[in-house]
Amino acid sequence: MAKILPKVCPQCGGAVEISDNIAKCPYCGTTFEVDEENTTKTVLNFIGKQMSESREAKKELKKQEKEQQAQFIKIFLMIFAGMFVLGVVAMILMNIFDIG
Repeated sequence: MAKILPKVCPQCGGAVEISDNIAKCPYCGTTFEVDEENTTKTVLNFIGKQMSESREAKKELKKQEKEQQAQFIKIFLMIFAGMFVLGVVAMILMNIFDIG
């Protein structure tokens, strides 16, 4: 019977079944030789890499959110300034033509 150790498939990252130092991935069918001494180290390296990539993705997402917020504020201020200018122009024209 194959035992499941904390070893990941290099192809898909799934847990593999190991029998006589030969690992077979039940998900994608990849087979490879296993060195059981390095199994835990390999898993920890894989998890560390995944966590690092996740942190980087979160940082990038936060950066994009900040850029979108800054862009929204710029657009809002431009619209507000435009409306203010139109209001001032309307008031000047009303005074010039004695409307209202």
